[in-house]
Amino acid sequence: MAKRQFMIEIWLDSGHSRTEAFAKAEEVLELDGLVLDDAYGATPLEPVENKAVEIGRKGKKFYLVRGMLDDGFEDALRAIDQVVNVYEEGRIEHFEFD
Repeated sequence: MAKRQFMIEIWLDSGHSRTEAFAKAEEVLELDGLVLDDAYGATPLEPVENKAVEIGRKGKKFYLVRGMLDDGFEDALRAIDQVVNVYEEGRIEHFEFD
């Protein structure tokens, strides 16, 4: 089955180091077909305050993780409560100038 690369924005309780946040992300995002990139780790994000309030997660910490996911499982990933958003990573290719 083909895999695609995604950036996944999640929320966690505050107080985690980046290493702890990545381990927690692996637990939260336990989904067949998803492999998180441990070299990328968990990058803390500072969300716009109204976005955190809007999704009912004021006081939580937001992180970005990267992973490879089997085709057809994106909806299952989005259905996980702690997933805020899922972004497919675009492909970067060489191009020639005229």
